[in-house]
Amino acid sequence: ARKQTAFTQTHACLHDLIRWLREAARAGPPSQAEAEAAFDAIWLAKGPVEHAYAADYRRLALRLVAALIRAGADCTFRETTPMTVDFPNGQVLVEPSDLAELADGTLVVRRVRTG
Repeated sequence: ARKQTAFTQTHACLHDLIRWLREAARAGPPSQAEAEAAFDAIWLAKGPVEHAYAADYRRLALRLVAALIRAGADCTFRETTPMTVDFPNGQVLVEPSDLAELADGTLVVRRVRTG
């Protein structure tokens, strides 16, 4: 088992937020304030709130939240499902974090990693 640290707790909070964003974005891109409120609820429940550097971890996480919101602005999000990509020597299974359509109709497949 992995040791729980403030760093891993912060990552767990971000992963929960990414799942929340995936669900919330289907109704339209959430605002910065909505995403931060969702993150705050997750943070209070699971974050390293008692850690000496909790404020620093939270500040870093909120920067990532803001980047995710900016990246999803003006996109229409779709339900994600695993997909395969065919290559001459085999296939690769891709599990996207997001599937979005830009205003010009371009589809964007995004895999979000926090580490």
